Amino acid sequence: ALAAAALAAAANAAAAPPPLTLNLSGPGGAVWGDGEMAALVRRLVGRPAIAALLGELWVHHTSLSDEAASPLSELIRASPLRELHVSDCNPGLSLDGVEALAAAAEEAGCGSSSRPRRLYINARHLPPSAEAVAMQRSFAASVTLRLGGGRGGGKGSPSPQGRGKGSPASQGRKGGGSGGGRVGVPCVCYIGPGGSGHYVKMVHNGIEYGDMQLIAEGATFARAVGGLAPPQLSDLLRSYAEGPLGGYLMEISSLLYSKRDDAPGKGAGLLVDAILDSCGSKGTGKWTVQQAAELGVPCATMAAALEARFLSSLKEQRVAAEAITPAPRPSAKVAEPLAGWAEALEDALLAARLCSCVQTPRADSARGHVPDVSRT
Repeated sequence: ALAAAALAAAANAAAAPPPLTLNLSGPGGAVWGDGEMAALVRRLVGRPAIAALLGELWVHHTSLSDEAASPLSELIRASPLRELHVSDCNPGLSLDGVEALAAAAEEAGCGSSSRPRRLYINARHLPPSAEAVAMQRSFAASVTLRLGGGRGGGKGSPSPQGRGKGSPASQGRKGGGSGGGRVGVPCVCYIGPGGSGHYVKMVHNGIEYGDMQLIAEGATFARAVGGLAPPQLSDLLRSYAEGPLGGYLMEISSLLYSKRDDAPGKGAGLLVDAILDSCGSKGTGKWTVQQAAELGVPCATMAAALEARFLSSLKEQRVAAEAITPAPRPSAKVAEPLAGWAEALEDALLAARLCSCVQTPRADSARGHVPDVSRT
């Protein structure tokens, strides 16, 4: 009845109707089960006009099992479904059930020219494993799969760990496509037993600590010594983002220096000038530095970045100290004949990033030190 009402409202709208979201999540399986889901799907498929509107289906905390995979697969084929959330069900769809959904998405042409969007399947109740990663790679062209993992679940990125003894999941179950990065190489693989994937993610975050500090110091140099105003700095960082330094952090940094502060009473000034020069941390950078120290691995860039965060958080002490000993000011700007400083800065940032990636706890040196979090 609700879907029919949405259809009627869409018929009276001037623009194309938005995708319909059906949220049938329950309080732990008291209402929705396999039988109810099969009946609902039959009725939705029997109303093609309604099925054609369906964009998302949420069935968290219900009593679905693998028996629901069959009607849900039928719904995937009969509607333009873009997201399917089946996590935390009781007993819950197994990996085989989710694989059936992925196969239906592939059969329906998800990720193809006729249906460009891949189907996002939220199955965070499933523990990451080598088999799950292999399945994700096998259906990567059609499905984005979310499995249980770390903070935020890593939407679309299964944690590359598990209990199995299988070889690295370099081949999908069917030997087909694989998830790929910018250069077409696989972006997931099997790392090791429980905890290994989280360990790699920790080191990844530690590297990002260094990256952010390098960008901040490079921007400070460009402003204080190069004499660039924020809009000019935004252009410089954007040019860096289009080269070897390209990536999410550089891209958002370039946007930051051109963003206006739209808060009431701020007069549309630049947002960067309103940001407090003090920051905290979640802990992953500190853990990486601690692990490096325990393993005897130098990580100077990450350690310096971590200490810079600690120092920045001492805002009151820094303000008090500046009243006694003023901060140094650059004596001169870079002269016009030194026009190559921007290229030199780009080279320096790239070299520093490469060094930071080398200065990390490696899997081979950490073997035997990675905790098996699946037992805790």
